[in-house]
Amino acid sequence: MELQSITTHRIDAEDRLVYTDDGWREFAIDNHYSLFYEQHLMGYTLWSFISDKTLIHLYQSLLHCVRLARKPAKTRYRCDSPGVLREFEMTIRPLENGGAEFENRLIRISKRPMIRLLDIFAPRGPEWVTMCSRCKAIKTPGGWQELEQAALELSLFQSDPLPEITHGLCEACYEVMLEEIETFKEAG
Repeated sequence: MELQSITTHRIDAEDRLVYTDDGWREFAIDNHYSLFYEQHLMGYTLWSFISDKTLIHLYQSLLHCVRLARKPAKTRYRCDSPGVLREFEMTIRPLENGGAEFENRLIRISKRPMIRLLDIFAPRGPEWVTMCSRCKAIKTPGGWQELEQAALELSLFQSDPLPEITHGLCEACYEVMLEEIETFKEAG
């Protein structure tokens, strides 16, 4: 199936997932995320799918601003698979009932050499690596590195089993998100 260029999901006033469109469902299925298919998600809060407390706080702040100002906000993020790099722009719109709509528009896609670390079917061991939720950089002893560089530095191409992935937010993306929130507040 061809990747949809726009996917949409909605949350209610309590931040519970209440709607996903066909593009969203197709994207989840095409990327082997059947656990994230609609019937498994409805009613759960958006925050139950994000493990990093800082990222939760920043997205909650942005969502609060959107609801308060009653106008949309935009932010960018990456959503990669083992052989594909994808960059999205997410527009968060307030809804009349206190909920919000998230429109995710694909703005860049490119093939790249396979990165086994992103393969959800690859065997995993007890080790963990932290990946930035926005830019997909990996935290290494030398600091945050682009995914491909970190895979080389940490010998992830030879690792068997691979480390588990936990998500966080690198300093650069943290600063970008803070700036986006402040800019939104000032414009509101």
